[in-house]
Amino acid sequence: PDAKSSKTCKPHDELLPHGRKSMSDAEAYYEMAMEHAQAGDLATAVELLRHASDAGHGPAAFLLGSILKDGGQYAEAERHYRRALAVGLPPEPPNMLEECELSLGIIRNELGDPAGAEQFYRSAAARGHVGAAFNLGNLLSRTGRIAEAEQVWRQAATAGSADAAMNLAEVVGERGDLVEAERLLRQAVNAGLTDAITNLANIRLQREDPYEAIALLRR
Repeated sequence: PDAKSSKTCKPHDELLPHGRKSMSDAEAYYEMAMEHAQAGDLATAVELLRHASDAGHGPAAFLLGSILKDGGQYAEAERHYRRALAVGLPPEPPNMLEECELSLGIIRNELGDPAGAEQFYRSAAARGHVGAAFNLGNLLSRTGRIAEAEQVWRQAATAGSADAAMNLAEVVGERGDLVEAERLLRQAVNAGLTDAITNLANIRLQREDPYEAIALLRR
């Protein structure tokens, strides 16, 4: 939802129930935001998340950043994501920190800052985020660093990324290693990546197996 619709929300003091005045404002706003979200009142939830983020609540800043990013409001989303990193994020739920860095990388990339995107992708990938590693490989490939892109994609493919496996298959296939390319494409297809089926069929044709190629294309 568009965060702008939250301007009709009640004033802060009306939203804070009397029973919670002993809690920090940040935590109170965050808990109420979750309650409103579960009740379907997303406009109020967004406004409460904004108050919680402004009061220094890391998870609220992260969640608000995600909502804003999905709505294309990159500048404000980035501000809240950066605040989440600055104030700190808890270990649970898992991967919140890595997801925050990945999202900042995506925003920086969308805003035409590949160097900034690379910084965040590298950080999230170093923490084990497979999606960030895949994006990092794509960025490295686009900027001509194919050898490093191949290394990063291989790590992501080993960790289970079907997209990385397909990209890596293209690189090794161009080198003439059709056996490795086929193995990677089968991994991608078996993981449900339908875009890899045509590439695998082409490999089977190059390896003189038109029957499987036709069967693949009929799937």
